Amino acid sequence: MKKQSGFRRLVALALTLCMLAALTAEIFAADIVASGYCGGEGDGKNLTWTLDSEGVLTISGLGKMKDYENDNKNRAPWYSSRKSLKKLVLKSGITSIGDYAFFDCSNLTGDLKIPSNVHSIGENAFGYCSGFNGSLTIENGVVEIKKYAFYHCKGFTGSLKIPNSVTYIGVYAFYDCAGFTGDLIIGDGVTTIERGAFSGCYRFKGTLKIGNSVTSIGEGAFTSCRGFTGSLIIPDSVTSIGQQAFSFCAGLNGSLIIGNGVTKIQSWAFRDCTGLKKVIIGSGVTSVSNESFIRCNSVSGFYLRGNAPTVYLNVIGVEGPFLRGVPLYYIPGTTGWTDNSAYDAAAGTWNGYPLKTWNGKTIAAAAKVTVPSGKYCIQAVDENGMPISGANVTWDSASATTDADGKVSFSAVTGGNPVIEVSKAGYLTWTNAGSNWQKSDTRFEQVILYPESSGGLKLKAAKLVAKGRIEGELEKPIEKLQWNDILTNTKTLNLFNDGALIGDMTHGKFELFCTALDANAAASYALYQNGKKIAESSNGSFEDLNVGSFSLGGGCFIRVTGKDGKTADTRINLQFAKNSVNKETKLEIKGNKISFAVSDDIPFVGGSSFDLELPIEAPVVISYTNDTIQMGINLKLNNQKSEEEQMRDYIGKIKELEKICRLKNNNWPLKRNLTQLKKYAKQHNEFKMFKSVDFTVCGYAEQKFGCSTANGYLMIIADIKVLNWEYNTVLWVVPFTVQVSADLKLEAGGTVSYQFDTETWSGNVSFNPTFALNPFMGVGFSKLAGAGVYGKGELAAKWNAIFGTEPGLRSVDLTGELGLKAYIGWLEAKKAFAHQTWHLYTANSVASQSVQAAGEAWDAPLTAAEFAPSDLGYLAAESGWAPAPVQTYGLLRDVQMKTAYQTLLENTYRNAKPVMVSDASALYAAFVRADAATGARYIAVTKFDGTSWSEPSRIDANAILDDAPQLCVGKDGKLWLAYAKTTENSGDSLTAYAKHQTIVVGELDKNTLAFRQAKTYSSGEYMRLPTLACVNGSAVLAWAQSAVTDDNSVVTPQSGTIWMAECSAGVWADAQKTADAGAVTSLCVGVKNGLPAVACTVDGRLLCGSDVLAENVTGSALYGRLPGTEADSFIWSADGALYDEAGTVVPAEGIGRELVIVGDSVYYSKIDGAGANLAVLQYDAENSRWNAPVCLIGDEKYMENLNVASLNGKTIALGMHTTVTIGVDSVEDVKDLVWTEILPVNDLKLLAVSFDEEALVPGQELPVTLTVQNAGDHTVTAVAASVDGTSLGELPCELLPGESAELTAAIICPSEKKTLKFSVQEPDQEDCTPADNAADVTVGSADAELALSLVQIGSRRLLQAAVTNRGLEPASGSVLFTGPDGQVLAERTFQNLTYGGTVIAEYEPDSFAALYGEDVTATVRLQQDEPNMLNNTDSVPVLLTSTEIFSAQRTGTAVTAEIACMQDGARAICAFYAADGRLLSTSIQTLQSGQTNSLSFTISDPNAAYAKLFVLDAKNAPAAAGKTVQLNG
Repeated sequence: MKKQSGFRRLVALALTLCMLAALTAEIFAADIVASGYCGGEGDGKNLTWTLDSEGVLTISGLGKMKDYENDNKNRAPWYSSRKSLKKLVLKSGITSIGDYAFFDCSNLTGDLKIPSNVHSIGENAFGYCSGFNGSLTIENGVVEIKKYAFYHCKGFTGSLKIPNSVTYIGVYAFYDCAGFTGDLIIGDGVTTIERGAFSGCYRFKGTLKIGNSVTSIGEGAFTSCRGFTGSLIIPDSVTSIGQQAFSFCAGLNGSLIIGNGVTKIQSWAFRDCTGLKKVIIGSGVTSVSNESFIRCNSVSGFYLRGNAPTVYLNVIGVEGPFLRGVPLYYIPGTTGWTDNSAYDAAAGTWNGYPLKTWNGKTIAAAAKVTVPSGKYCIQAVDENGMPISGANVTWDSASATTDADGKVSFSAVTGGNPVIEVSKAGYLTWTNAGSNWQKSDTRFEQVILYPESSGGLKLKAAKLVAKGRIEGELEKPIEKLQWNDILTNTKTLNLFNDGALIGDMTHGKFELFCTALDANAAASYALYQNGKKIAESSNGSFEDLNVGSFSLGGGCFIRVTGKDGKTADTRINLQFAKNSVNKETKLEIKGNKISFAVSDDIPFVGGSSFDLELPIEAPVVISYTNDTIQMGINLKLNNQKSEEEQMRDYIGKIKELEKICRLKNNNWPLKRNLTQLKKYAKQHNEFKMFKSVDFTVCGYAEQKFGCSTANGYLMIIADIKVLNWEYNTVLWVVPFTVQVSADLKLEAGGTVSYQFDTETWSGNVSFNPTFALNPFMGVGFSKLAGAGVYGKGELAAKWNAIFGTEPGLRSVDLTGELGLKAYIGWLEAKKAFAHQTWHLYTANSVASQSVQAAGEAWDAPLTAAEFAPSDLGYLAAESGWAPAPVQTYGLLRDVQMKTAYQTLLENTYRNAKPVMVSDASALYAAFVRADAATGARYIAVTKFDGTSWSEPSRIDANAILDDAPQLCVGKDGKLWLAYAKTTENSGDSLTAYAKHQTIVVGELDKNTLAFRQAKTYSSGEYMRLPTLACVNGSAVLAWAQSAVTDDNSVVTPQSGTIWMAECSAGVWADAQKTADAGAVTSLCVGVKNGLPAVACTVDGRLLCGSDVLAENVTGSALYGRLPGTEADSFIWSADGALYDEAGTVVPAEGIGRELVIVGDSVYYSKIDGAGANLAVLQYDAENSRWNAPVCLIGDEKYMENLNVASLNGKTIALGMHTTVTIGVDSVEDVKDLVWTEILPVNDLKLLAVSFDEEALVPGQELPVTLTVQNAGDHTVTAVAASVDGTSLGELPCELLPGESAELTAAIICPSEKKTLKFSVQEPDQEDCTPADNAADVTVGSADAELALSLVQIGSRRLLQAAVTNRGLEPASGSVLFTGPDGQVLAERTFQNLTYGGTVIAEYEPDSFAALYGEDVTATVRLQQDEPNMLNNTDSVPVLLTSTEIFSAQRTGTAVTAEIACMQDGARAICAFYAADGRLLSTSIQTLQSGQTNSLSFTISDPNAAYAKLFVLDAKNAPAAAGKTVQLNG
């Protein structure tokens, strides 16, 4: 009862106090001195006004206010009392403020608030109200601010925010409001800013933000607003900017960005904006008026996004649109810059302005710190990372004072570590004495100075070193590694993983050494992560730390306890990531099976198919260092070396290949390194691209702990034997074989990435193999008619992004030309495929182009209808017989003579088919000639006596169409000649021609060359392919014959028989049939089972009687002994090699269908590019090995009908040297009968010169590697090398003919970039091609090496890239900082960085919020050519390390926020408040730890004016700094 009585007394007392307060307010209230109506609706009584005795004017009611005027008839009712007005109160029901409502009320003071219900502020409503001296608040709801609304209201202070509800700002609306001192923010609803709207508001000191809906900025809108600072962004919505709109805005000291919507920049628009540094002009600008930027003298560059604008120059007394001497930057691909007369290429100017390019995204800024070679730079910074100028720094006995950027440099050329001390009044002195200090590799170091008030317990050093590694259960030897400074730089370690996952520090040990500024005052050190104590130490040394004790993220600090019990915490930049890499990871090239056939009418490949079935897999080996995970793609491990060594060697080989690919003339070192790299590969794949392709994937990827991707390089190697097959089509008398050879070792490289979380690879790696096609076929083997196939082609396949979003084959294209030419009797035929591109495959659809008649295969046999009489008119230009004398050769000579063709008959008959034999005393040759007058073709013979060739002798004066001569020398020394003879003139009938073909054989007189016919063989059938040889001491003649039914049976005989006749005692026996055969393409006489035998080629098979000797024969067979073997045998070529019956295989690069064996040498026409050249393949009997092929003569012609024979120790070659031109429907061949003596060859070639770019030290010895090829015909045992004429000595070697090797020499490294001429030569020998003995090599090219680190000092965080020039050439370029999706975040430039110098490029984002959980990459790009770019890129992870509110803002009807959380059990609280500070409501949401949380809090109370965000931990303690969000405006 007593308690209730007490409560009642308290309530009564409270009510009494309230009544007294109300009575007091009424007693002391001001008197109303005037009142009335001011409404603008109906009778005007919707609004009332009152003026009290204290000068307070109050407007209340509902609806619009009346519009007034500045005249005596219609002024506001309080106008006469305007000078007594002190305060204005606008109640919330008012919807508009009338024109001239408060005009010239100049004594109104304090703040002015325009309520949210007001939609319109009238013309001159507050004009000349200059007494307001507080803030102006325009609440969200106002739509229109009419002209002169706040004209000359120069007393308002602070910032001004135009809310989003406003759409229109009238003429001079805020003119001369010179009191505003903060920011001006124009809301996103404003569309029009009229003339002079903010003119003369010169005291604004903050930034100007123009909303993104503004379309028009009027003339002089912001003129003389000289206080605005920072950058100015004109949004894309703006389409017009009036004259002088921003003139005299001299305070703007950043960049001006003009949006893409503006089309014209008016005169004086930015006049006297003297502080602007850069101007970016949008893509929509089409014209720039004169003097638009006059006296903007601080601008360093104009960056234009669009095409060149129209400008008006050379106006007398008027400056141009831009600033003279200031460069214009354009985006490559835009027009009007370099493609018209305004561009001066020599001067690099456009309309006289310097012209440069940019990428349209980022504007480079110069890097601020450069450390010259031999210098060490120290930067003093405060506890928030800001530079401290005027600090005194001593370096041993030297001392200096830091500059404005806090920097000072000393000579770094000192032994050991110097004693350094940094001091300044008001700060604690820092010294490296007594700490484990080491020089930084970059020679740049930041030293933190703490205020004296911090005491001596703050850290001056915190160094981390990994102690050892554990892989599986085996502990590796302990190895001290580089110290990591974690006071300034960030170090990321990897947490342990479970199960089969490696790539971590499962029991990873590391050590941490810390030293307090006043070590004597420190009693103990403790290591914490967030609130968890990890370890303690009495001296700051934390040994045997284990990553298992830590959790994901950062939050690490050292707490030092002093001897007096005081403590101080210092944050250390140590953070932990968790990367999971599966042991069973495989590389998989994904895609569907691709299979398509090529139309028959496409040359080279018509009628063949392409098959590729994906996926292709390659195993991945995982290894790791102390801070890097490494993946070897397709690496085959062995037990000879450790896994780390093998990984290092493998990655090193791939990097070496990448550098080789940048070199010129790199074919040999490329092939050698690819061969070596393939030995590392564990798995090979195969697919069919018209033939089998061996497909090997090699590569590596590396990743720093914490990064989300591993980056590396991929090599795809294809060993390809493409298109080595025969087309067994028949060409009149001789079925011809088309050989298309394309051998290639191919690499394709590119960057790849591996996503740890999804175990997937990504990247835009394309595989674009190009196969060179070299078709060539000489004469037909029947020797009755010849056919040639000429030209060249390239087969290009394109895979778009093997690892990307659309993997797989995109296209296959064939580009080239092909010509076929055939002769038969008096007729010739051709088939031409002029140079063009055939699209064989395009994105899953075959799109072959046809050039022949529909349905006709490109290699379809010619028909009789395609033959026409040959025009022998070209023989009018045939030369006379020119038997040049033989060349002489000596071992010692002034000039090295080389094998070269000598012409016997120039522009001679094109179906001559020469043959040559030797009888040891002379050489004899027979060939076909033609009489242009009569059309007769006859056999001519000539003799070489060792000095010259005799004038040719005609065999038969009555010859009609003789063809296909054959020669042989019998055991008895007799010289036999056989040929095909036409017995009657057949007119135009091929059938009659074939039926009158006979085979004639007889003896040639060796002295007179007279022919005595011994035997004529005839049959009434078509007799072809006569072949004459001496076997078992006797001459043997063989031929094929077939039935004649019509003309086409002559052009394409399909079946027949083989006949042979022997000569015994000078008498030729009757012919005997040896076999029935199909479409025979060639014959060869040899021995089988001790008896003469004939081998023939039919449908690509080599047959002898019923025996099949070989399949897929691509060339003609011969009978003899292959060098290095024991017995005679049939010998043939196929698939780029020689074979015999005993199974011998001899690789012969580029071998065609013609070959000759002389002694230990095989001579052949080597297919090479667009020709076929004389080459030799030699057998080294002494060492029982074959040398590599040596090309004796090289040009882009064809050596056909090759014959080689020896005479008196000399080797002579004879044949047809053919030039071919392929047109749209023509194949023109010009042929010369040539011969040459094959001379000894002394020929070295310097293929490449290489050195280690990272080993350059001026004045020191530099090893160089010379890649030398022996293109001669004998073994080279020493190479004399020189550089710039100075001998490097004789380098010992053993170079077999055709082989290449790497030889090492040493030079003195120059002091600057220099081009050196290296030369090689065989000692005491002259080289036959000295031009290829030398190579110019540049030593010391600029070579940038980049290291990226994340620097965190106090509240300051930035990315710091240190670029060191390892080359001798001064380097200029830029550092690009890029985000996770490749977007450029910032660019920093540097100039003339000398050898050993380092530049420090920094990027400090406004916010790291968008980068958390991502990788940031820095890449240096030089203006100079750089041979080594593997060290140009580095990445760091930006991890979530603490709980932080990244952003908070109003979005519609909700408050949205991005909050990073690194604590379990944390919660986000959003509290809503009214304008008077009353708490209206709260909303709580739980945060997920280890990630960024995207939250939304609904605004449920319409009276909410602002909201506050808090984060509390599990114990309800604040976990992050809060943020306030304004909800109005």
